[in-house]
Amino acid sequence: SESVGAPLLRSALDGYNATLLAYGQTGAGKTHTIMGQGREDPGVVMRLVSQLFDAANKQGKHIQFSMLEIYNERIRDLFSVRRSSTESLRIREDPATGPFVENLSWFVAEDREAMQELLSIGAEARTVRSTHNNQHSSRAHTVVQIAITALQSGGQPMNASSSMICLVDLAGSERHDASGTMASV
Repeated sequence: SESVGAPLLRSALDGYNATLLAYGQTGAGKTHTIMGQGREDPGVVMRLVSQLFDAANKQGKHIQFSMLEIYNERIRDLFSVRRSSTESLRIREDPATGPFVENLSWFVAEDREAMQELLSIGAEARTVRSTHNNQHSSRAHTVVQIAITALQSGGQPMNASSSMICLVDLAGSERHDASGTMASV
């Protein structure tokens, strides 16, 4: 993740939006690469966040996180405990800032442990199905968003100076019927 994460982080801290996509067949290791396996085996998200916390403190940046999934053309907030699994969020467009997901939960994590807890909550809420290639395959696209905003001298975020990192774990690239996806939850 150093060769990919470091340039992505530098660009985001300089004010550019950045996206990293994990694409491939079910069972190829996309989710493992992006999300990792807890503290012992961190994925790209946690490695990037660790570096981001250090840089943000030095540069006076405010960081917020969201996590969503897109499954059957429906958008679910993976950090929300209030919404039912059938409620779908809507994509809107702001003339000044561009597209956004309406009513998406955003959280501030103060340190690595708090971020690991957020990722665990999001991972538990993901939609999974059994396939030939992977017993616990995510059949949804999962997106972790990291909003980085510069702070004013008084500690208030400056919306004019912000960037976004999107880390996207795409669902398996094979056709639905070829993957042997089971229809039940």
